[in-house]
Amino acid sequence: MNARDPQKLARDEAHRMEAQRYAGIALSVSSLMAAFKITVGLLAASHALLASALYSINDILSSIAIAVSVRMGRKRPDVQHPYGYGKAEFVAVGIVSLAIAIGVLFMFSFSVLDIIKGVPGPPHFIAMTLAALSLVVSWNMSRKAHHIAKKLNSPAVSTSAAHNHADAEGSLMALIGIGGAILGLHVLDRIIAVLETLHLIGLSGVLLAKAVKGLMDTSIPQEEVELVAGACRSVTGVAGVKYVRSRRAGSDTWLDIAVAVPAGVRVAEAHEIRRQIEGAVVGVLGPMVTTQVRFHGPHYLEIPPGAGNGGNA
Repeated sequence: MNARDPQKLARDEAHRMEAQRYAGIALSVSSLMAAFKITVGLLAASHALLASALYSINDILSSIAIAVSVRMGRKRPDVQHPYGYGKAEFVAVGIVSLAIAIGVLFMFSFSVLDIIKGVPGPPHFIAMTLAALSLVVSWNMSRKAHHIAKKLNSPAVSTSAAHNHADAEGSLMALIGIGGAILGLHVLDRIIAVLETLHLIGLSGVLLAKAVKGLMDTSIPQEEVELVAGACRSVTGVAGVKYVRSRRAGSDTWLDIAVAVPAGVRVAEAHEIRRQIEGAVVGVLGPMVTTQVRFHGPHYLEIPPGAGNGGNA
């Protein structure tokens, strides 16, 4: 599908606006939760709740990353960036992962030292109430983010969904730690805080690895390549598929498809074949795809299948 197609531009803009609206809501909710957790965590002397606040801070950074990457993604391709700014999302994800890892290491050291020195008493019960509220809020935000990420195929929104889900898990752990401390096992609050920080360190490492991988040019999965090739073969007038080459950056995908057509095909017929191929591709991969179609004769030298190739007719 041509990048200048008005329908595609309108559809992409609608998707980006939806992501931007979600980022605004998530930023507001996460900011409130982080402020409450830090305040109550300090007043109630709960390290588990303070560690849980790191999850909310993580959500804040993710929301900012979504807003920035979506704004960058709205920029049109130019001479220096002919494929657009889709990789801005991976850069944003990498920055968020590094930033939260630094805060997590500090909290980890703080909690371990407190365990060594000894815990004088349990946290106040209000910390347990806030942990339960955070669990409900984070779970619902995670479900919403997963829905949007799936629809937009956006790494930044997907990262936010993962962080919200981790926030829900952290809130559940905090709930257990605070409850156990109130029941008499005072050190459990600090132990849970350490486990939460280790969980966040692991999550940051996984997301950072995905961001680094995303910055490198990769093709779509081979299964999707085969589906695209099969959809193209089903188009009337296509004698065979010579190759399917793909490139993915952020939520955007580019396809270069070469098909064989009978000799003597007219321009109008070729235009209709191209239109049907573009529709078939959207049916397989969704709207966030730009397709370039090349026409060759039946006896064009076929390219052997490989990474990013969809086989031959």
